[in-house]
Amino acid sequence: MKDFKKFFQYSFAPCKLHFCGPTNKSSYELIEDYLDGKDVDLIKLEEVANTFIGVIPYLKLIADRNNLEVFDTKVIEAYWLGNMLLKKVKVSDLKEVILKEFQGENKLNYEQAKKLADNIPDNMVVHHSFHVMYVGSVTHTIKIVGKLIDLCRISWGEVRELKEDSLIVKYLPVIADGGEVRLSEEEIIKEIKWDKRLIKEIARDNIVTFHWDTVCDVITKVQSRNIEKFTINNIKALKNV
Repeated sequence: MKDFKKFFQYSFAPCKLHFCGPTNKSSYELIEDYLDGKDVDLIKLEEVANTFIGVIPYLKLIADRNNLEVFDTKVIEAYWLGNMLLKKVKVSDLKEVILKEFQGENKLNYEQAKKLADNIPDNMVVHHSFHVMYVGSVTHTIKIVGKLIDLCRISWGEVRELKEDSLIVKYLPVIADGGEVRLSEEEIIKEIKWDKRLIKEIARDNIVTFHWDTVCDVITKVQSRNIEKFTINNIKALKNV
């Protein structure tokens, strides 16, 4: 079963900011109709989902290496959070994705793509943090540096307070300072947006994920450990660039 709900839980926030996804009004409205619970043409919805050119190549790669559907829940989880499926994807696969999928009109030029592909550290994994911290925007809509790294990556935190349309969470931020990227050892308190179309049921002390300061989902402790592990893995790998 294709899990479009999970896909948009994680990709809708940057789409809303026009950083990723469809550029035409009708496609954006189709996503909103779907999130609003309206009956939509799922074939058209899948076509719209495939316009997320910074996401789909990774999902296809993970799915292909694990003999699964692109929009399988486990594939989506692997990319955004991290799970065992990532073990079957090699750094050589990532190089191929950069050269074949991220190069072209309105994307990276050949020199940019070749430089990125040639310099991927051996221990990088195909996780959203790889795209945020190493590849960056391939459509040049935004330059992901400094504080934007923390906004763009998938964060996780504990819910301390629930408000009408926002949450107060405690989490470990990613700090980019003087060219060095690291996961803070000290938790901070932050208020994030709560779009109930993405996730309705949240309780105090739940662990949630968030993207561009918008809550995505409630996750388990195991999932939170996975996202921390793969995020730290890619941060450490960056030191070898």
